[in-house]
Amino acid sequence: TEFAATHRSNGFASDTDMFHRASLYHATERYVNSMNRQRKSFWLGLNHMADWTKEERAHLRGRQHTPEGTSFPATFTHETTTTSTTDLPDAVDWVSAGAVTPPKDQGTCGSCWSYGATGTTEGQLFLKTGTLTPLSQQNLMDCSWSEGNNACDGGLDTRGYDWMMHSNNGNLATEESYPYMNSDGFCRATTTTIGATI
Repeated sequence: TEFAATHRSNGFASDTDMFHRASLYHATERYVNSMNRQRKSFWLGLNHMADWTKEERAHLRGRQHTPEGTSFPATFTHETTTTSTTDLPDAVDWVSAGAVTPPKDQGTCGSCWSYGATGTTEGQLFLKTGTLTPLSQQNLMDCSWSEGNNACDGGLDTRGYDWMMHSNNGNLATEESYPYMNSDGFCRATTTTIGATI
């Protein structure tokens, strides 16, 4: 099938496995089509996990808990403004505005915290500059261990911000210069292109 050719290049363990995976894939396909027919505020698609069991998908979900606390005091400066909410639009489509990068796949690595940190930083950078710059999750994963993050074994977005602000001069690499590896790596921040300075 097209799915097997695209997502199962290593084949199947047996004919039984192939039929089981095909059944899972078709069930997922029906679910995706059903949801998309409802014209919700989002659209679903099929990917390499379409023939996974619930148990296989479940191990990808859930935050790895790490003890709270940061290495540095909260020294982020911010301004507070008062804005009337009566003039706000009913909805804002940040995707159409060009403020959101396409969906990313963290694979089997527990690095969701780094996606949260880079996603919010990308959005704020867009609001400030009008340019969307994809930022590196791997940069945070490899380099923020000193703040208590554990790369693929979990972490906190706030610790990623701490590392950017206090240990890396407010900088974060671009995704292109420091690509995602779906595994722990060694910090190589000095050989990358700065994508954001906060």
